[in-house]
Amino acid sequence: MELKKETYTNQDSQTEISHQLANFISIFIAPPTIAIVATVSFSLWSPIGLGLLSAPFSILFCFFCFAFIPFLSVLYFYRKKVVDLYVSNRKARTPFFLIAITSYSFAAIIFLVTNTKIMFLLALGYIFVSVILMVVNLFWKVSVHCAGVTGPIFSLIFVFGINAVPLTLVVGLVGWSRIKLKNHTFAETLAGSLIALSVGFVVYSMYYI
Repeated sequence: MELKKETYTNQDSQTEISHQLANFISIFIAPPTIAIVATVSFSLWSPIGLGLLSAPFSILFCFFCFAFIPFLSVLYFYRKKVVDLYVSNRKARTPFFLIAITSYSFAAIIFLVTNTKIMFLLALGYIFVSVILMVVNLFWKVSVHCAGVTGPIFSLIFVFGINAVPLTLVVGLVGWSRIKLKNHTFAETLAGSLIALSVGFVVYSMYYI
């Protein structure tokens, strides 16, 4: 009896650790974090330049438009206890999509005007992915987390090549975390990644030189 009790205790402990790890990944290795990684990388090492923008301004502007503003809206309503931090309720997601699309669109306009092509394409990808996710979300809760990390990681691989390939591990970790926390099924995480991958491939194949 003692052996069985100890076995159950160890299993519970391992389950709790894996749950905490999944929660950590979902919160800290999330779309805003990967957006910052992509924008800093492009701002500092863009092989096609930044047009009229300086690297510090590009980083700061991207931080606000790609990470801060979209996440701030979620955080605000989370603090108001309207939604949880992951906006798990599918029907509550549309307003947050609209806020994010507005922010990405504003960024795209600034990048277009300043001839900052590498950031314009990143913003364009974010807009198309968000619009598709918003439409699909009307009937199916596809993983925004997986889409949000896959998109910028694909852009990094497309621009920087094999050196950025190890970042694909992040997609796997995020997908695992969403399934582990029971926020999404495998199909929902895969669909999120495939949507971002498809949009990225089309945008960068057609417009990146």
